[in-house]
Amino acid sequence: MHSENPHNPHSVLSRNARLKQQNEYLRKANAELQKKLAEVTSLHHRDPLTGAYSRAYALERIKELENSRSVVGVIFVDMNDLKPVNDTPGLGHSVGDECLKSAARLLTQAIRSNDTLARYGGDEYIILLSRATDDAIAQIEKRIESLFAEYFSLNGLLISTIAEVLPDWRFSVSFGSGIRKEGDTRTILEMVNEADAKMYLNKEARKASRTR
Repeated sequence: MHSENPHNPHSVLSRNARLKQQNEYLRKANAELQKKLAEVTSLHHRDPLTGAYSRAYALERIKELENSRSVVGVIFVDMNDLKPVNDTPGLGHSVGDECLKSAARLLTQAIRSNDTLARYGGDEYIILLSRATDDAIAQIEKRIESLFAEYFSLNGLLISTIAEVLPDWRFSVSFGSGIRKEGDTRTILEMVNEADAKMYLNKEARKASRTR
């Protein structure tokens, strides 16, 4: 059995080549591992249906904002009358899912670049605003109303498909909001619950106005 002579130039070159090959293998393996970790993180952070952030990520973001000194705003959004779409033969959950996707796209258009939109529940979304102001919240709510009304009036394929079966159905959302300013002792989760309660009052008011 022959051992390599450490002083032999050919042995040194051979050893260096093997080390280089091993380092390249480790580099590629590490890159692949980082890619897989990024994919897992993305799956955890994103709602697979709508592409909005997930509830899990929203709760992480709430914890981050809880420890920040910035003024924090919350808008809680709920789609109106999605259940009849899901429960109606000829429409069903596949069409309901398209409604959820369209809602996420419109809400994304309505918010600022530094705001966070997450799907919080089945047909519920939450918008978290850092460096919030009363005016910023009002402007976003106004854009939401405008974008949903415009989308409905365009009577595209999704809306026309639903209208054939549910002619009185409207593509709209209800929402409630809140803001935590300096000196406010509420936690952000408490504010989220209050915004949720306001949203349901808004939803009930909409239902009452349609029955008059």
